[in-house]
Amino acid sequence: MTTDRVTYRGTREYQVMYDKLVRAARNGGQVFHAEVTEILAESSAEGPTNEEITRLLREIAEDEHRAGRPLLTALVLTGKGIPGNVFFATARTLSELASADPAEEMKFWMAEKAKVYETWKTRAE
Repeated sequence: MTTDRVTYRGTREYQVMYDKLVRAARNGGQVFHAEVTEILAESSAEGPTNEEITRLLREIAEDEHRAGRPLLTALVLTGKGIPGNVFFATARTLSELASADPAEEMKFWMAEKAKVYETWKTRAE
């Protein structure tokens, strides 16, 4: 995979990641950054770049926001058990989060994660 890719929308990688996030949401689970890397690595000999991982997660969040749903990417966690910077940066870009204060970010993340679980536990496929 190259960093020349403009979008992941409509690709196998996007759909696999989206489906994985929806399953996690329905089951009250989460997805780790390493799993995102694995999905993207399947189509890349040299492995995905941080830019590619960021692009995929950003696109999923943007699409969920556009659909009026909470950000599914709230379920993507680092090894520390919290979301990475891409989650918070995307939330700010989408005007869902105004602050860069770590305490406010954590409060927003916990609320968004609860909304994701609530939304998807009753949503039919």
